[in-house]
Amino acid sequence: MSDHPLLQLDDVHAYYGDHHVLDGITFDVDTDEVVAYLGRNGTGKTTTYKLVTGLLEPRRGTITYKDEVINGQEPHKIGRKGVSFVTADEKVFPHLTVRENIRLPTLERDVEPDFEYLYELFPDLREYERSRAADLSGGQQQMVAIAQALAADPDLLLLDEPVQGLAVQFVEKVSSLLDRLTSEQDLAVMIIEHDIDLALEVADRVLVLDEGQIVWQGSSEELAENDEIIDRYIGVQGFA
Repeated sequence: MSDHPLLQLDDVHAYYGDHHVLDGITFDVDTDEVVAYLGRNGTGKTTTYKLVTGLLEPRRGTITYKDEVINGQEPHKIGRKGVSFVTADEKVFPHLTVRENIRLPTLERDVEPDFEYLYELFPDLREYERSRAADLSGGQQQMVAIAQALAADPDLLLLDEPVQGLAVQFVEKVSSLLDRLTSEQDLAVMIIEHDIDLALEVADRVLVLDEGQIVWQGSSEELAENDEIIDRYIGVQGFA
């Protein structure tokens, strides 16, 4: 870890009402690395994503981005600082075209996305740029959502279950894309997942969450060889 990581969570606690969801999590994310955040459903993974993006405020602890505490800041302000995210559910605006969806994050700054670069990353989208997002497959819509997030030229990209429900060919495209992005750009990526296949393939580092606490962290290679952690905290679903 560098002395000044891009993102740092320090002893962060989060609640929904009286329910203690995150119990003092601490971790860093550096530029040019892919961090996978794994755990079974209901362990607090998506809550962490909501904290970083400003959708939820921690009850205790600090969230620091680019050396600035961002606890409780509004999502659009955090987005302007260089944080982009793709949610697990509502990915695109179905009534807008592919091109219109991609332009959305840049409208208020009155700048144009680098469509040529984005269409190079997602060749299928060039063909469908005038099509409504509603007319695309689920995998194609996910490509639009990631392109939209990248249009804002982020420093940190958060992906909440980016391959959930996707066909194999789109899972492979996401994997290849992440490898390319971190090699070509000064970009940190955090993947929030419960299936470990993608993490083992693309992540530099893996954090395992259970009952609101980080119970293990290490490289993807170390996780692949640790059957005890996989069986105890993640389960064998999706493991090849």
